Amino acid sequence: MDDAILQSSALPGIIDAVARHAAGVAPHECCGLVAEIDGRYAYLPCENVARPDPETRFMIAPEAWIEAEERGRVVMICHSHVGKPPLRVSRL
Repeated sequence: MDDAILQSSALPGIIDAVARHAAGVAPHECCGLVAEIDGRYAYLPCENVARPDPETRFMIAPEAWIEAEERGRVVMICHSHVGKPPLRVSRL
C-alpha cells in the first residue's frame, strides 16, 4: 500500500465514499479501488461480481481494474465487511 495515502488529507473523504458505497449496496459487500489521478486520490466504486456469495465475498471485475489503471495508478483496494465493525486499514 502507498504510505502517502495514509498520511493524506484525502483519507477521510475516501473513507466516507466507501461507507456511502457500502450503505448503498448492503447486504452485499462493496468493493472499489483508490487511484492516484493527476496527483489526487479518488475512490472508484466497483461492482461486486462475486458469485454465488456477494454477501460474504468480493471480486472486482478485471475490466473495472483496467479502467481504473487507465485513469491513474491504483494504490488501494477497499471492501466492506457486512455486519462487522467498521474500518480497519491494512497493508497489501
